[in-house]
Amino acid sequence: MHDWYNRLSREGKKYGYLVNGSKSWLIVKSDVLVDEAKRVFGDVNITSEGQCHLGAVIGSQEFKDQYCRKKVLGRKRELEAQSQIARSQLHAAYIVFTKAYKSKFTYVMHTIESFQDYIDPIQEAINDLLLQTLFGQTEPLPSDWHQLVTLSPAKGGLGTPDLQSTAVCCFYVNNSIARRFYYQYVHGGGQEFHRGETNGLGRREKRPKKIGRREKGSKKNREMGELA
Repeated sequence: MHDWYNRLSREGKKYGYLVNGSKSWLIVKSDVLVDEAKRVFGDVNITSEGQCHLGAVIGSQEFKDQYCRKKVLGRKRELEAQSQIARSQLHAAYIVFTKAYKSKFTYVMHTIESFQDYIDPIQEAINDLLLQTLFGQTEPLPSDWHQLVTLSPAKGGLGTPDLQSTAVCCFYVNNSIARRFYYQYVHGGGQEFHRGETNGLGRREKRPKKIGRREKGSKKNREMGELA
């Protein structure tokens, strides 16, 4: 790892990439390795807990739990504020929820494994708080309504997400696609799917059709050319 870091620092200058150690993080597996890593890497930040990376999280299970719960708690507060707005601005609150709010979970569901284990407070707030306000109810909605509102507006629903099932599907699809790129760039070729296997999107992989060589023009066209 240290050799890779030194080579990146050296070769990166040729392409205008300057490694900034004060903004770099190295995650070690235990506290025992922290002092040794600081001695070897110098000004690089060292941690044994974890660190946020592009909106996702890398590190120990404890750090992951803390990060996901904090993110879910913040999103729940936003949802509670939308429910308050829905009391007087029903349509505006619905548009904000379907066009902006629900997409905030797309990235973390694709990049954080088992995010469905943390999403219960949000799903409960959607079912028991926001939907009640949208329908003007003071009591919890019937369970069959929850399945109905997850349908798209074209099918008579509201387009509200089922975050539990969506989180499982999103991570599986993202992992399948990432695996294909890994094999392509590391091993020099894409991962091939055998007949009957799916490509991670629930669709069977289509094999390219063999196109045989065909003579240019039909027999009739050749005859017309000879006559001319």
